[in-house]
Amino acid sequence: HHVQPSLTVGGDAIYYTMWNGRAWSEPNDILVSPQGAVADLPAIAADSQGRLHMVWEAQPGIYYSQAWIQDSPWLSTAWSPPVVISRVGRGRADIAVGSDDAVHIVWVDPPVDVPVLDGELCPDCWDVHYTGSSDGGQTWSSPENLSNSPQRAAYPFLAVDGQGVIHAAWDEHNAADQAITGGYSRSLDGGKTWSEAWDVGRDVAPETLAGLYVGLGANDHVFVTWQLWHAPGFFLRWSEDRGETWSSIVQLSQVDELGGYGRLETTVDGVDNMYLAFASGPYENKEIYTGLWAGGDWLHLSNLSNSEVHSQRPRLAVSEGNVVHLVWFEHTLGQGTIHNEGNMEIWYSRLETGAQHQPPRPLPSRPPLTTTPGPVPQATVTPELTATQAPTFPLTGDAPRSSVDTTVALTIGMAATLGIMGLVLGGRLLSSRR
Repeated sequence: HHVQPSLTVGGDAIYYTMWNGRAWSEPNDILVSPQGAVADLPAIAADSQGRLHMVWEAQPGIYYSQAWIQDSPWLSTAWSPPVVISRVGRGRADIAVGSDDAVHIVWVDPPVDVPVLDGELCPDCWDVHYTGSSDGGQTWSSPENLSNSPQRAAYPFLAVDGQGVIHAAWDEHNAADQAITGGYSRSLDGGKTWSEAWDVGRDVAPETLAGLYVGLGANDHVFVTWQLWHAPGFFLRWSEDRGETWSSIVQLSQVDELGGYGRLETTVDGVDNMYLAFASGPYENKEIYTGLWAGGDWLHLSNLSNSEVHSQRPRLAVSEGNVVHLVWFEHTLGQGTIHNEGNMEIWYSRLETGAQHQPPRPLPSRPPLTTTPGPVPQATVTPELTATQAPTFPLTGDAPRSSVDTTVALTIGMAATLGIMGLVLGGRLLSSRR
């Protein structure tokens, strides 16, 4: 399942398409923001019962809707009316679902009081906020401020491990909107309380961390990846105890040689092989690179997009234990960028790894609808956060355990996806490529 904003700059509708094992369905518009607002930067997740949960930005405002996979989600009538998560929130929100089907959302919202940054009031110095739902998106908890920073928080990401620990990571920008560091926080009690934000960039010199991303491995390992702000330098840390302690920093020198600026994302297959995707190169011709982590380095690092135009924002997901799915956008050849009314296309590719195939579990019957989503608490006034004791982060040098078959080449081809991917880009879907 895949969602995307419409073709206009900023987007005025969200489109949906699905792979049935043979082809992608025709993209169909399923959702619009209330009052004709923009509909942009959607993210999507699924629970074990078959509900699709979606969140997006309306510039301003963060909205949520859901549909049942059993109810033809390619039709607008299958989706619930948009519910407001924040009337003033902005930017790319993220959504994740735990093994207990609890739904978790992070986004960027203004603080109660305008902070002072570099000696001046900073109305754009917003913070990362969180809300959760334990009843399938029917009601939502009061927003929690996770970053509580005088800087400008941006680009939050979420991951929920198999023990129910929620991991959040985000970038921190200065008054000039330049990335300088990143933050991490976790919740051990389903989102009720959160650890004090950890400044991930404190161990990076110079402190110009950008593009912080949090992902999961097997056995509830947690990985954070990042790069330096418009400079060579790609980095990795991991935790084998659900974010309590962290490894020393590993610099991905093989990746650094490619240069450029683009967020790294990771995912793992059923035997803890870790895969990487990122964009790198000059802006007019960024390429999508993929790689496989093994033995403390990246193997099979290769240019997957191999395109003549700008390629950016790859997203990764795994299904059936051994199928890695990748999507990204590209500017249309000969067109301008999205910032000056250029068009974009969306591309898809996949890899079948050497891990054991796990047949998808049949979906249960859709339960009868008894309630409809109601209004949620607004995030314009955030209550004080009661935090758990902040975790400590001693450095250890142990490499992650890996059972990688290094003969598995990263030759991602076109085919089916049963995974759920949220996509933060615009353009029109293209059903196949090479």
